[in-house]
Amino acid sequence: MAVVRIENVVKHYGLVEAVRGVSLNCADGEMMALLGPSGCGKTTMLKMLAGIEDVTSGEIYFDDEPIADRDPSARNIAMVFEDYALYPRLSVEQNIAFPLKVRHMPKREIKPRVDKALDMLDLQQFRRDNVQRLSGGAQQRVSIGRALVRDPSLILFDEPLSHLDGDQKVQLRVEIKRLQHEMGLTSILVTHDQTEAIAMCNRVAVLNEGELQQVDTAEVVYDYPANLFVATFVGEPPMNLLPAELRQERDGLVAAGEGWRVAIADRQATRARQATNRADVILGIRPEHLDLVPLAGEGANGDDLRGTVFFREPRGDSQIVLITSEAVPGEGNVVTETDSASSLRDDEAVALRIQPEHVHLFDPATGENLFARGS
Repeated sequence: MAVVRIENVVKHYGLVEAVRGVSLNCADGEMMALLGPSGCGKTTMLKMLAGIEDVTSGEIYFDDEPIADRDPSARNIAMVFEDYALYPRLSVEQNIAFPLKVRHMPKREIKPRVDKALDMLDLQQFRRDNVQRLSGGAQQRVSIGRALVRDPSLILFDEPLSHLDGDQKVQLRVEIKRLQHEMGLTSILVTHDQTEAIAMCNRVAVLNEGELQQVDTAEVVYDYPANLFVATFVGEPPMNLLPAELRQERDGLVAAGEGWRVAIADRQATRARQATNRADVILGIRPEHLDLVPLAGEGANGDDLRGTVFFREPRGDSQIVLITSEAVPGEGNVVTETDSASSLRDDEAVALRIQPEHVHLFDPATGENLFARGS
């Protein structure tokens, strides 16, 4: 397997800059996700790694060897596509053996490799079946077997689960991760599905409009989003964003909006002061870090955000609740996640308490997270 290093890679299509100076490292045996919305540059990155597209500038290295000018056939890369790309008239065994046959490998060497791939992917019982007779999940396993049989330096996965139903997706995610871990495969996955990226990959590289936004483990990307784009793209439901003002009060730094306020912890307050001189900020809080508190008695206080229940979506052991509030500009919506046993009713007046230890503050001009890890 190869160590992959991407250094300041740029890709132009005429006047369009599809990839803008991206630098990334994928370690030997690591599985990395290129995650982002349609048009963010992730598929273009994959094509440049495979040699399908030329690099406008910058360089790509495999084990310190520059390969940007190397022919695709000389890169020892295997690809797994979203549409399987199998030969419909061939059997499972013939599809997996095909890349070895076109390299004129002797038959005595082909058979043990194919048998090993069939065993690893639990396809022995289908070896002589035409691939068109298989389910989508089984066809994608054949496609993976065809990639593995070549013993590649790098495997590229291009939205490999997008055509599968829910159960098949879960099963194949587990299967790919198991194979990747057991075989130590250096792999890069292109996907717009954050669940897929988080479940399968060691690290996640988030791209938007051709630029790398953040690269780290899924946990760090979720807990310490580098900017507003990452904060709202990663996480389901997405992070709530509330315009706020930073104020120095007697007890410390406070972020306040219309009718609500939250104290900023001392360590975070120091980071915020070091990062910006602005008073206006955007406060970010994830739905699970908003507490619904009763309005009556000793529940709500003057610091809580007030609103009305507009919509509830049950999700098994929890429910997503959409709150409308005059304290929130624009559409006036805030999303929270609460226990499924909650007896909330539509149009019920509620109060939301922001958990101060989970607050994020963003610069409205740059979008940067003032509490970003390492700042």
